[in-house]
Amino acid sequence: MSRRSDEDLPTSSGDGGRASGPSPKKRRRHHRRSRASPYREQASSPQARSVSYNDPGITSGEEPAPAMTIQASDPVPGPFSTPTQAVAPLNSSDQSIFECWRDNRYYKEDFLPAKHEEALRFMKVSSLGGEAQGRYLRWELLDRGIWTSLQLQSPYSNHAEAVPLDGNFPLFVEIRQGGPVGEYITRLVKDKRRARGLFVQLYGVPNEVPCRSCDKYIRESDSSKYAGMRPFFGCRSIPDTFDGICGNCYYHIKDHNCSFRETMYSGLAARDDREPPLIEELTLDNSPVLTEVEGEALVRLGREVIKGRSDL
Repeated sequence: MSRRSDEDLPTSSGDGGRASGPSPKKRRRHHRRSRASPYREQASSPQARSVSYNDPGITSGEEPAPAMTIQASDPVPGPFSTPTQAVAPLNSSDQSIFECWRDNRYYKEDFLPAKHEEALRFMKVSSLGGEAQGRYLRWELLDRGIWTSLQLQSPYSNHAEAVPLDGNFPLFVEIRQGGPVGEYITRLVKDKRRARGLFVQLYGVPNEVPCRSCDKYIRESDSSKYAGMRPFFGCRSIPDTFDGICGNCYYHIKDHNCSFRETMYSGLAARDDREPPLIEELTLDNSPVLTEVEGEALVRLGREVIKGRSDL
């Protein structure tokens, strides 16, 4: 199968019509790195170890040790990273995710609003090993009530009632702001327009190359603020639906800028009939779930992050 680099996609222009971003030569080098072996066979997911504050053996007044701990690792290889830059995801080789969320939390208030807690009750957040370790978490939705909580609008809400909750691909979310009081869930709760991005990312399939905006998030994925592509790994769209706009563009409310709403790039857009289908580099086979927190335990974790406690 022949594939084209998203060099072919136009870049935004600034003053005087000059293209912003890196020079064409630098962009070409970037895409040559990014295109190496992006797809692989999909394998069954491993069993996860569930961590709950209601686990047997935990008595009143006692809480488990930190459930989520990550080690420094190399960046994730594939089309959504820059393998030539080996940047440790956190400040030390053994720093808990809790501490990372506490130090980088987006939510600045001293309490969680009821609406925020309601959304967390419908979610599961998992730490990952393997190639996603130190870069991404996995989000899962536990109940269709999440769409009501996030005020998903029509026609997206109509589609959400007719499809399974587990979606087409796992939701890999950048780790530093992907926690229960991080930037991504906070913005989803505060602005109902962003819920479209979550929906499309869950039920979409990969575009052949990333759109303009996702390409930018790829190049920024090794910054000091973010440990990976944000908020979601991968540029996905729902084929022939919602103008082909990808999940990340919907989340950032930049749907008008998504390359795949332009018909001239339809040949690179997501398709249901592609044989063999495109499989993203990150899968549950190479990024197994290590620990998971869900529902009321996730709400409690969010409260403790706000309090700044490290004795979970």
